[in-house]
Amino acid sequence: MGKVRGFTLAETLITLGVIGVVSALTIPSLMHAYKKHLIETRLKYTVAALSNLARQVQDEEGSFQTIYQGIPDTGNLNDRSVAFHKILLKYIKAAPCSSIKSYDARISQRQCMTGASKNFS
Repeated sequence: MGKVRGFTLAETLITLGVIGVVSALTIPSLMHAYKKHLIETRLKYTVAALSNLARQVQDEEGSFQTIYQGIPDTGNLNDRSVAFHKILLKYIKAAPCSSIKSYDARISQRQCMTGASKNFS
């Protein structure tokens, strides 16, 4: 009968230990890189959406300065800001409350409870 060849228990445990140490050192940096990429992607999407919004408003309404100056001055800066925001809201498309991702849960709950999301549709 021939000699059975294989790995000893010590060799297997040492290999698993090395794999554990290497993964403990690399996983945090991989997670950080993934989160950074996710944030950059969301930021690029947001900037593009705001740029498109600004372009559309300017094409249809004129420059922002013209829009703001066309709002009657009641002496209350808040009144002018509210009127300006109402003009901008015509161009903003928001997702319905049920489709908001979990990372926006607090914001969407607040908007849904106050009905703010209805202003966007």
